[in-house]
Amino acid sequence: IVSVQVFAVGIDLPAGYIKRHWKGIAVLLGPNMIAGWLISTLIMKLVLGTSLTTAFIAAACLTPTDPVLSASVLGEAKFSQRIPKRVRHILACESGCNDGSAYPFLYAGLFAAISSSAGEGVKHWFLDVIIWQCAFGATVGIIIGLTANKALRFSETRGFTQPATLFVFYFLLAILCVGVGSTLGLDDFLVAFSAGTAFCWDG
Repeated sequence: IVSVQVFAVGIDLPAGYIKRHWKGIAVLLGPNMIAGWLISTLIMKLVLGTSLTTAFIAAACLTPTDPVLSASVLGEAKFSQRIPKRVRHILACESGCNDGSAYPFLYAGLFAAISSSAGEGVKHWFLDVIIWQCAFGATVGIIIGLTANKALRFSETRGFTQPATLFVFYFLLAILCVGVGSTLGLDDFLVAFSAGTAFCWDG
């Protein structure tokens, strides 16, 4: 369900949005998430008295929960219409990315707990999580999105599609992203969001 939602967020963004606003998105997904993760870790360590690795893992689960808090801003309620579109778009983009972007924080805590040495943990974290799950997952999502875009354009020009069927097409495309991501062991949230964004790259 979450993967379908992040796919929908990617579709709803304006054409070429990430290309024009990548700096702001990078700040939200980088320093902002790291700060939230470390602050949550510190609170759990000091208040709940957990071990450091347990605090790291639990904090990684709490870090990407902002879609719940931003629902009133991103929804269709009367209040949300008072929020500038640029703010709504950046919040929507960040909420679509951050579930998948939390994987490195979660696995950092897990590898710290189970690895026999720091070097081994860092190696597995970088190769398995950063390179394979995140970077390659985003690449696969972009390929799926662009391919689906070309297929839909081809079908539309020949009258093979109807507006009423597009919802089913979007839904099945999101399910495909989840299936491909799960089968290959990728970050399916990033696969789905990247596919949605690439699918509507040209509007």
